[in-house]
Amino acid sequence: ESMIDVVLNAGIKFVTTSAGDPAKYIHILKDAGIKVFHAVPNVAGAKKAVNAGVDGLVVEGTEGGGFKSPEEVGLFVLIQAIRNITDLPIVAAGGIVDGRGMAAAFAAGAEGIQMGTRFVSCKESPVHENFKNYIIDSDEQGTWILNKKGKPCIRALKTDYTQPIYESGEMDMSAMMNAIYTEGSLTKAAEVVGITQPAVSNALARLRERFNDDLFVRTGTGMVPTHKTEHMINDVQHALSLMQKSVNEPDEFDPNTSQRTFRISLGDISEGRILPFLLERINKTAPKIAIESFFTTREDLVHALATNELNFAIDPVIPRSKDVLSKKVFEDRFVCAHRANHPLTKLPNFDMDALLAQKFINISNRKRGPALIDVELSKIQLQREVALRAQHFLVTPEIVRSTDLVLVCSQSFAKKHGLQFEELPLDVPPVEQYLIWHSSDDNDGSHIWMRELITEAFDAAKTS
Repeated sequence: ESMIDVVLNAGIKFVTTSAGDPAKYIHILKDAGIKVFHAVPNVAGAKKAVNAGVDGLVVEGTEGGGFKSPEEVGLFVLIQAIRNITDLPIVAAGGIVDGRGMAAAFAAGAEGIQMGTRFVSCKESPVHENFKNYIIDSDEQGTWILNKKGKPCIRALKTDYTQPIYESGEMDMSAMMNAIYTEGSLTKAAEVVGITQPAVSNALARLRERFNDDLFVRTGTGMVPTHKTEHMINDVQHALSLMQKSVNEPDEFDPNTSQRTFRISLGDISEGRILPFLLERINKTAPKIAIESFFTTREDLVHALATNELNFAIDPVIPRSKDVLSKKVFEDRFVCAHRANHPLTKLPNFDMDALLAQKFINISNRKRGPALIDVELSKIQLQREVALRAQHFLVTPEIVRSTDLVLVCSQSFAKKHGLQFEELPLDVPPVEQYLIWHSSDDNDGSHIWMRELITEAFDAAKTS
């Protein structure tokens, strides 16, 4: 009902409805001057929609992606059968990707077509390129119908994730519940599970009926679990973990022939530390493997790992999520770096007064907020003077060499860039970097290989 209010307040003039009898809302919409087309998967649904007073029908054949009828009636059979019972306009949907399909739909009795997968795969679509390419590279047997024994019934791409669902004949509702719980969003849960958002909504409705509880309540900040969900979720996650460990042995992986692309979230210093090593090693032992490096915010990190938009992340902060694993790959101490012949080199000792007399460069990709040294100084009611706040560490060596500005950085960074440095006159926690990955990839052979290679790269950075 809240969605109906949004539609009415926004002045929308055309609405499509689906999944059930449109009679409940049809008069409200039509009284507001809105044209209503109802999506139907069979003749019985078409008759019900016609009797409710809809203005047209979206006829969905079994060829389409997403939520489907388990009867698996083909689009062109369905168009002709429904055309025989009504003169209402028909929009054909399912398996139409070009003008040839459109012409065939018109010949069968439709007045329009609906395309989804074609637009998802187009250049302008914001979805990940890997997903687009998977669709484009699939052949005529690249999908299958899932969950025929229950609801929702879904046409999905053939993947390693959907294969056990197809073979069992029933969707894993435990995985669905866990995805909604961890993501806090039906849309993001759908991306994790690999199906459409309406299919997740239908699965949630089924779970609510089974447990006689809302399970998740929609709020301004997302889908919030109920007390019953919080009570069950540890058992659900434990069961999923046991199943994963019992069925997954490390996959075989041949780096010599693999054409895998690994996507890693790296800051600029970490790029400088490990990419040269990684690319040199890959060039020798895995010439067809590619690397993509880009920054992902901590807020988006767990979701990006869960949906394979990202394979690894390097960060000093481990996400607070049971779905990620991590290992420390780097540790170093902070120093105060400066140019050669800097005035502070003439001081008898570099104490707190000398430190606070300097003007600093502070590196952060945030607009504001303290660095680690600022946190430690604030504990003793002291504050340093920041003359430059910039985004990237790799710009600092040239600035330090040509000015009297100083930089708090790791000792290895100062040595690598030929900067002189002093020991800090206060205790600051060390620089730490963690390699982070999703638990579902822990036994993947290619992930194991790349984790070992990244670890070697950081080990080499410590000694270089």
